[in-house]
Amino acid sequence: MSEAGLVHGKLALVTGGASGIARGTCNVLAREGATIAAVDINKQGLEELLKELPGVGHSVFETDVSSSAQVTQLAERVLAAYQRPPNIVVCCAGVVHFSDMVDFKEEDFDRLVNVNLK
Repeated sequence: MSEAGLVHGKLALVTGGASGIARGTCNVLAREGATIAAVDINKQGLEELLKELPGVGHSVFETDVSSSAQVTQLAERVLAAYQRPPNIVVCCAGVVHFSDMVDFKEEDFDRLVNVNLK
């Protein structure tokens, strides 16, 4: 962790943090001095991420971002853990669904909208 990093001392909440672009984002932000609050439904992936992040004070929060109740609880948990709101929020959680149009169910559409847009 760099004390002269671009985001030194900032708290960054990153959704989808257990994998992909969000995982990389967590690593870059931590390397630049931010404290990471990583969010995902993948508990194992979050635990692995926590081990690889440079610096100290990072936390992981298993949360389904498609649930407004869980997002409200997340906000409360982050505030309780850090005694301040995040300075940086990166919304990287996302899902894809591959199927033929005739096989695409309303539940699939709702999941896409709830995770990717809400």
